Amino acid sequence: MKAICLNLDKRPDRWLLAQKEFAEQGLTVERFAAINHEIPMMSFNLSQQAMLRTVTEPTMIFEDDVKFVSDKLNTVLSTAPDDWDVLYLGANVMDNLKHHSGHWWRLKEAWTTHAVIYTPKAAEYILNRFYPECSQPYDDFLREYVQSNLNCYICKPYICTQRPDFSDLWNTHADYGIHHTESKLT
Repeated sequence: MKAICLNLDKRPDRWLLAQKEFAEQGLTVERFAAINHEIPMMSFNLSQQAMLRTVTEPTMIFEDDVKFVSDKLNTVLSTAPDDWDVLYLGANVMDNLKHHSGHWWRLKEAWTTHAVIYTPKAAEYILNRFYPECSQPYDDFLREYVQSNLNCYICKPYICTQRPDFSDLWNTHADYGIHHTESKLT
């Protein structure tokens, strides 16, 4: 499976940390240079759009603050639902979710895009509807317009969370507390 990781040119420190995470999982991940824009949200949105344009096979897309919290990636992926369009390896879940099967819950109402797997069908669906120039962050667009319309799932245990770090998007230190939302998968 193809794997890419979004990284700003000005943040080689984060790319080095991400590479260590990938190496520990035995993953080969290609760096995807973020699109520079004076508005950080626009950079993020345009970069997400550009990465989706490269999806011609199931593709793992990581952000450079990804933190692996489980070594069960292959086990969990081997039980993915047959009808999946988007798989989240962790997210900031806002509401209790319904169990689907095995390690997978039907995903609705979740933010963050630090570790997401897309099918070409999902990438095309999103590209036809997402306008990066809007003021809405990409992950909020997914929450609002994609998670209820495509077959989106999240795994338990979470495979990835986001490492607390300085967010170039929000221009502040960010700790999303993602690991604690796993309890909403009941």
